[in-house]
Amino acid sequence: EQRQSSGINAEYGGSHRDNVKVALDAVQSKLKPLNQSISILKDEEHEMKDQAKKAQNDIKTMIERVMKAIKAREQHLLNTVEQMKAASVSQLEAKREELTVAMQSTQAGCDFVANLLSDGSDVDI
Repeated sequence: EQRQSSGINAEYGGSHRDNVKVALDAVQSKLKPLNQSISILKDEEHEMKDQAKKAQNDIKTMIERVMKAIKAREQHLLNTVEQMKAASVSQLEAKREELTVAMQSTQAGCDFVANLLSDGSDVDI
């Protein structure tokens, strides 16, 4: 009986062992595609991070260019206003100088007439 039972165990054990081996092989055969998928996902993650970094750098570069252009435009406008102010001030100074000379000339004429009236004879006037 014992032989029979050990034969059954060997038969059963061999069959069970074979079933476990088949199941193990099936699971292991699924691991390779999973490892490949994990590798692909890692590559895609790395590529996505690289693309995001490039986009961030592109944005920074574009903003720097825009800011540089804005600063250049600001400086141009400030220079233009300064030149216009200088030209206007120069014109106003020239007019003021002209009016000052005309006023001094008129004042000198008025002073001369006032002196004549107070000190001059009827013939002088």
